[in-house]
Amino acid sequence: MVPHAVDRDRVRPAHLVYNDGMPEDPVAMVESAERVRTRWALLLNVLAPGSGMIVLRQERLGVALGSGFGLGALLLIWGWWIVPGAVPRNVAMLGGALAVACFLAAQFLGWWRARRAFGSRARHEVARCRDAARQAIAEARYQEAAALLRSAVALDDENPELRAEQARLDMLMARLDDARDAWEAVCDLDEAGEFRSEALTALRQLPPDGS
Repeated sequence: MVPHAVDRDRVRPAHLVYNDGMPEDPVAMVESAERVRTRWALLLNVLAPGSGMIVLRQERLGVALGSGFGLGALLLIWGWWIVPGAVPRNVAMLGGALAVACFLAAQFLGWWRARRAFGSRARHEVARCRDAARQAIAEARYQEAAALLRSAVALDDENPELRAEQARLDMLMARLDDARDAWEAVCDLDEAGEFRSEALTALRQLPPDGS
């Protein structure tokens, strides 16, 4: 019996892009979008130090670097060119040094974070730690699983799935404060909403913070 030919145009999902009749990997599509976002963040970081860190979801660090750069640049320009007598030269030079330090720190941290997030070795290590943690949980080796998940989160702290697994384990181990922090991180990071409902339900069930 000869199977009938399949019309790909009729059965293929509309949301997938095909090359040569084969679907693209959704994970690769997400990673490609993240790379574009990271490149824009690095460009913004050059034009306005600290702004790229905000795009990379490092809001506090980005605001701190941007504020330090702006303050230092203001002191330098004001004391060196606009009103030289109003600001001591030493203060103006200190402001310039602060601006340069914040600029360089923003570039270094931006590139370091991009490399850490998208390095193939880091992705492999995250997957290894996650799989080992799941195996440890299945065998009731909870402390080992917690250490493995901490290692995975340290390499990729913007992965909502990792944070959700960490939160579930914290609740299983009755570490409620850690579970609350992890669930709140899930709510902040889960733009697709895949784990948000679970996180909100868990947060409502947890006792108030500090109790």
